[in-house]
Order: sequence, then C-alpha cells, then structure tokens
Amino acid sequence: MFEDSKLKLERANKHIFDLNNILSGFLETDFYRIGIDHDTESRTNKLIFEVTKLVPIDAAMAIGDAVHNMRTALDIMAVNMVKKCGGTPNDWTRFPFFSSRDKLVNGINGGEMQHLGPTIISFLVDTIKPYTGGNAALCDLHRLDIMDKHQSIIPTACATTIFDVKASDDRRNTFDFRRVTVGEGGKLNLVQTGSDLKVTSYGKLTIDIRFVRNQPFENQSVVPALHGLSQLVSSTVQAFEKALLDAGII
Repeated sequence: MFEDSKLKLERANKHIFDLNNILSGFLETDFYRIGIDHDTESRTNKLIFEVTKLVPIDAAMAIGDAVHNMRTALDIMAVNMVKKCGGTPNDWTRFPFFSSRDKLVNGINGGEMQHLGPTIISFLVDTIKPYTGGNAALCDLHRLDIMDKHQSIIPTACATTIFDVKASDDRRNTFDFRRVTVGEGGKLNLVQTGSDLKVTSYGKLTIDIRFVRNQPFENQSVVPALHGLSQLVSSTVQAFEKALLDAGII
C-alpha cells in the first residue's frame, strides 16, 4: 500500500542527493576571504574573515523540490486512506495540519478524513500529532512547503570555526589564531592595528550550510535536516500502513 507515496519519497531523496552535490561543489569555490581591510577613518589595518558569495540558487530549487515531494507523499497517503475506508476524496483532501489539537479534531470531523473511522483518527490525532505543539518536525515540513510557494529557501554558508590563521605586521608582531569560533553574520575582525599587516597562513575552515534565521529548522544543517525529514515521513507512512492493517482495513 501507499506505493505512490513511497515513489514520491524516492524522488525527494534524489533531490537531497542532488542538493548535496550542489553544496559540495559550492564549498570548493572561493566563497569567502581572509584578508586585510584598510580603515581610512581610523588609519588602521584589519585582518578579517567574511563570506563573500551566496549559496547558488540551484540549492534552493533542490530544497524546494525535496520538501514538496515529501509533503506530497503525505497528501497522497491521505487520499488513499480515505478511499480504503470507503470515502470519496475530493480536490481538497489532504494530510491535515492545524495550529492546535482541537482544530485538528474539528477539521477531521468536518471533512473527508472523518471516513477513516475512530481508530485511525485517534492514531492520527494522538500518535502522529500533526498540529502545532505536537509533531514539530512534521509541522515544520508543512511550513517549509508553504514557504517555498512564496519564496526560494536559500540556505547560508557558515564558517563555524577557523583554525591556524596567522598574520604579521611590519613591527615584527605575529598574530596566531589556533581556533576562532565564527558567530552569526560570518564576518570577523581578527586584528586591528596601525601597522601594515600581512597574512602568513590562511588556515583551515569548518564549513556548514544551514537554514537561515526565521525559517523552520533555523540554524540546522540543511542536508542532515532533510535526510531526517525523509526518514520521518517514511516512518509515518509505514506507521499508517500498520495501523490500517491492525484495524483490519487492509
């Protein structure tokens, strides 16, 4: 059962695979700089790190496609469940998401999902919990899918840590940064001095591609988060298969 939903999940995983390749290629480009900025007002030189390029738009397209296929897998499952339980799906039949448990219950009772019967409805409401304050990850998948209909979900490159950056100035002072944590914004003023600066070692970076602020999965690594969502949707589909089987519906 739910073979069409599983095919949608396979397609979602293909988009996640493509996304990983896109991001791996981006990380091999010159998307940041460690260099010297001269501040004319203060007459000082600054050793800085900053991200200079956006993650390519192809990454946003792959994220949107993966998210939409996962969300669609749930909708197709809902349609099939209504059919199996003797109902007739319409153009509005979908997997339900609501802002509270009470609204979820009312929404089910007022639509085609009421044909699922008390056992499956109870499983949906009290085990799967697709409402705000219930299953947060599933609800965030729903929110991402809505967001992608209105704007591209463009992640950001974050250098989480810089190791072994070194510089020196014309006064023979040396500056050695064994480990620097990069905060929000991705720009650091590592050194400020009135002397001329020269970078002697650009060091190594720990890079992550993350969802940006004020989005679902804020500040989480994009590819692992999407893999986790795919596994969650897959386990949800399997759980409903078992629930329908245990109830004698299939």
